[in-house]
Amino acid sequence: LFKNKKINVIIKSIKENSRILKSKILLLMATSLVYWFLRFYLGIFLFKSVGIDLSFWEMLLISSVMLIVGTIPIQTFASFGIFEGGWVGMLLLFGISKGNLLDKVIAVHIVSLLNVIITGIIAYSILNIVARNKFGHTYSKKNF
Repeated sequence: LFKNKKINVIIKSIKENSRILKSKILLLMATSLVYWFLRFYLGIFLFKSVGIDLSFWEMLLISSVMLIVGTIPIQTFASFGIFEGGWVGMLLLFGISKGNLLDKVIAVHIVSLLNVIITGIIAYSILNIVARNKFGHTYSKKNF
């Protein structure tokens, strides 16, 4: 096809790797839907635990807007400030009272970060176990 052998190798590799079975695509789509469903219900549960009662559809709409807000190219540590400002603004639009609203949103943000921290620790541990078994070393600072 092309005169350059490297380009032909790349194109051949892309063609071979792009043949994904439809069942795998459906499984990925179903897994993604389950993830987002659980994520919305986690948000409902967290907000309910601080006294803010939201329906699934309210959480869906607010979370969708927050995903767009999250694309703002201003990054802070763990999105502190942007997360709270967006959620407080959206909750005020839905008629949630101002009383201690910022405190409640900060609490939800901190608790939701625990999920990321715990998952990160578990993934790091698994990575070390796999690396130790496969390569005979671990991913620690002494190896870098």
